[in-house]
Amino acid sequence: MEKIPVLLIAFCLFALVVVPASASYDKTFLPTDTVIVNQSFVQDPTGGASAPWTLWVGAGLAGLVLIILCLIRPKSQRMDYEINIIISILAWPFIWYWTWGGLTSIDYVVGNGITSSCNDVTIMITQHIIYTPWVLGWIGGAGSVFAAFVTALLVSQFSLFKDNEAEAQAQRQQRGMTDDNEKQ
Repeated sequence: MEKIPVLLIAFCLFALVVVPASASYDKTFLPTDTVIVNQSFVQDPTGGASAPWTLWVGAGLAGLVLIILCLIRPKSQRMDYEINIIISILAWPFIWYWTWGGLTSIDYVVGNGITSSCNDVTIMITQHIIYTPWVLGWIGGAGSVFAAFVTALLVSQFSLFKDNEAEAQAQRQQRGMTDDNEKQ
């Protein structure tokens, strides 16, 4: 039971690293400023809708952590099975996002900067590398199937646990009736 708080703390610390903390994109312009925006997308099959690198990696790790967590958590009570099933289902969207990014494209910002030229013109430059790790996308597809299999496995274990629990309760009641008959 001590593993869960440690995993939760590690997961939260990882989330802090993944959250973008860059303030370099925040700029307030005056009403008199002329702002020209130029974007270009080269070899991007999603038309600019690439998954950001940090979110893609975070989603993959979150899905993996949730699947491992639902498999290693102890299952001694009925509620434990229910919680594990819910955790396994929560992993699905993360794995799907990771798969989608792998099959389409990942946008990795490798550099940014601001330059100034004459007449108080400020230009912000970002350099992006667009990756298309289609092999990882197919691995993510297999991971999606595995996540569904884990959920089905947990549901079948839960059904077996309920059946065994009902059988044990029926045996206890039967023993209770036998003990009452012996007392009489």
